[in-house]
Amino acid sequence: MFCKADQVKVTARDRLLTDQVYESPVDIHQSRFRTRLLWALLVLLAALIALELID
Repeated sequence: MFCKADQVKVTARDRLLTDQVYESPVDIHQSRFRTRLLWALLVLLAALIALELID
């Protein structure tokens, strides 16, 4: 069910610990949605600044 597995390495006192970190399809969807929302806000902000500079 989980898509992607990465390893996280943490240094303890005398050893290196590794752990599998999984990413679900919901995590991927939320990340894409947030990225698109951020780009939309940046485009809107740029358009508002361009309109201010034109007037």
